[in-house]
Parts: sequence; C-alpha cells; structure tokens
Amino acid sequence: MIFSSLQPLARRVPILVFSLAVIACAMPGCAPNSSDDAWDPVDIGSWQKSDAIQPETDVQSGEDVPPETFETWVKPSEIPPCVQAVGDSAVGTFFTKGCTPSEACACANVDGGELISQLLGKAQNRVDVCVMELQDFSVSDALVSCKNRQVSSRVVVDDSYADPNEEPAMKVISQAGIPVVHDDDDDALMHSKFIIVDERWVLVSSANFSTYDAQSNANNTLVFDSPELADLFQRRFDTFFQNHQFHDTAQVNDGVVQVNGHDVEVYFGPYDDNEASWKSIQRLEQAIYEAQDAVHFSIFAFTLEEIKDALQERCGEIELVGLYDAEQADDWNSVKFHNWCPQATLLPANVQGDWGFKKLHHKVLIADPGTQHGLVVTGSTNWSYSAAAKNDEVMVVVHDPDVVEQFEAEFQSRLQEAK
Repeated sequence: MIFSSLQPLARRVPILVFSLAVIACAMPGCAPNSSDDAWDPVDIGSWQKSDAIQPETDVQSGEDVPPETFETWVKPSEIPPCVQAVGDSAVGTFFTKGCTPSEACACANVDGGELISQLLGKAQNRVDVCVMELQDFSVSDALVSCKNRQVSSRVVVDDSYADPNEEPAMKVISQAGIPVVHDDDDDALMHSKFIIVDERWVLVSSANFSTYDAQSNANNTLVFDSPELADLFQRRFDTFFQNHQFHDTAQVNDGVVQVNGHDVEVYFGPYDDNEASWKSIQRLEQAIYEAQDAVHFSIFAFTLEEIKDALQERCGEIELVGLYDAEQADDWNSVKFHNWCPQATLLPANVQGDWGFKKLHHKVLIADPGTQHGLVVTGSTNWSYSAAAKNDEVMVVVHDPDVVEQFEAEFQSRLQEAK
C-alpha cells in the first residue's frame, strides 16, 4: 500500500513545460471549456508536463480560464511527514503556502497533489472524487493505482473539464476504465471540491486538483476522519453520480456532525433565486453578526452585497481585516470598489512563491480567533450570486479551536505578505 500511494509521485520530477492552451471564451459569464495542457503524458517519456499555468479569470463565474503559452520548471519536493500521516488524526489541516509561526500550522507548504495521493494510497474499498477540474497527474495516477488495487473508484467533474480528448489527466482516468460523470450546463458550474475514502475519510478543499492550485495558489484543505461526515458527503456524491442531478436546489442535504468533540456544519449549494433560501450565505452573515471580537477573511471572489452589508454593519464594533485576490477583484461589483469604513482593513493579497503565478484562492472567514467560541468557514463557496444560486458547492463551518488557530496563523502570514 505504501508503494502504491507513492507511485504517483514518481512522475513529479523536475520538468520543462511548454503548453499551448486556447482561451475558449473571453466574454464574461462564459464557463471555461478547454484544457490547460495539450500533451498526452504517455508520450512525454522521462519528461513530465504540468498544468502549472497562470489562468486568466472570468470575473462573472469566478473561475479560471486557460492562458496562452507558458513555460516553467516545476521543482521536486520531499513529502512532509504531516502529509504522509494524512488521515491519522480526526481533523487534519493543510495549506499550500508557508505559515508562521510553524508550530501554529500543523502542515504548510503542502503540495495538494501529494496530499491527495497519500490519502488515496490508504484506500482499501472505495474512493469517490468530486471536483470541478482534475488536471494533476498525481491525482489521476493515484486513482489508477486505486483501480489496480481493486479499490472502487468514481469521479465527478464539471463538464468543461470532462473531455479526455482535451484533458490529459482525464484521458489517463478514462483509459483506466474509471467511470466519470459530469454535469451538462453552460450556465452553472459543478464547483464542489471533496473526496470520500472508504466511507471514513472526507477531504474538503478550496483547491481544484490542478498543479497550479496544488503548488502555486494559496489554498487550504481539511481531512476529516468521521464516518458520520462521510455519510453526509456520500449522499451528496450519489446525487451527482447515481442520480445525475446537478444544480438541483431540491437535492441539498445540509447537516451538522461532531468531529473530535466539535461541531462541523456542512452546507451544500446551490439554493434557489430567493435570497431567503441561501443557507450558506445566511450562515456567513450569522458568523459576522455574532462575532464578539474580530472577523478575518481571505476570499477569491467577493461580489455579494449581502455579505458586504453585514461586514459594514459591524464596522467599528469589531476588528475587521480582509484579504482579496487582486486580479479577481477587477469586477466592477467586487469588494475592491466598495466604500469601506475607515476602521476596516482591506488589502489585495500578495501571495509569494518560488515559481509560477500566485492567486489567493481561499474562501475563508474566521470569527473570533484565539477564543473558545471561534470558528472558521471554508470550502469551495465564493461569496457571489453564482455560488449561492447556481453552482454546486460545499461550505463547512468548523468549531474546533485548534483548526481555527491554524487558519488564523495562515491568515496572518498572508496578511504580512500583503502589507
């Protein structure tokens, strides 16, 4: 099992990438529908291609559109002990970027592909993967390894990233005979990002399973060891895979589960056009209104007036500090162009890294860090109308003080970069 879990990493060696991608849609509101890469990994031999490419961003959908030609080297990395131990604790917290002080961050500077490979290497019975885009060969190789070990493996992706003729990693999956299901809607995204392993472990992430999200962008991942939570996510996965029901507001099955003695709230979108039904957004507003000391947030796409209004109402009452992705914020309706009260601190992120391009891809809100009643909100849900009413999403609210402390340390690290 150890060998099979490490097998995908053999292909993560120093590489020279020359990838030609065509932007399929330049108009706002059009979902991306072409791949980051044009090479078949089988034909590369000793060299390995990567999708570590700077994506253009469609501000309406809040998602990445493939860029023009890009060339880079991907550095090899050793697997941190905390990644090798994924799944050994009730809740594991992982960040793609560095975090200080290191003792406050259980596992930072993590390659998301390596993390997923290690988790899938533990699988004995079943693996269900649900993600918008799957372009990282570490993940596709790990799934093939599962299939070869007779582990039932299934995949759900967004239709824009499902074509094996355009997506090399999906071609690897398809050639292995792993079943794939996708939505069929140009106006909405299958935007969830989670994995269920052996009806026991649940991985929830802000990251798509691509190399640029795994290594370059600022993202976070939680791994829970909880059969009860796995059951909740399994029902959601089966809605997609077995029932082929996407973007269906009637199929939302939110819930609350205790993990490690603390509540984990789960909110699946979409809801409908009626703002009164937006449970995930209402929960974000509730966290803002109930905060006693501070609200800190790191957000990729932030265009929703309801959340902006909630933050403004608390301005001057609590500490408000926020980071946003600068490029994504070029949307005229974004948080960038909102008139904030002088007591609030709002900065464009300046994510650092050794190579490639860097985005703040978090969807994080932290309420009252450093207290026993603190909480952290994360997942795939951007703060936008599409996330609330159109896209398939997942948002979790974690009340574990240790998890809140780790997210706060990561937030402070990104804040120092931005200043």
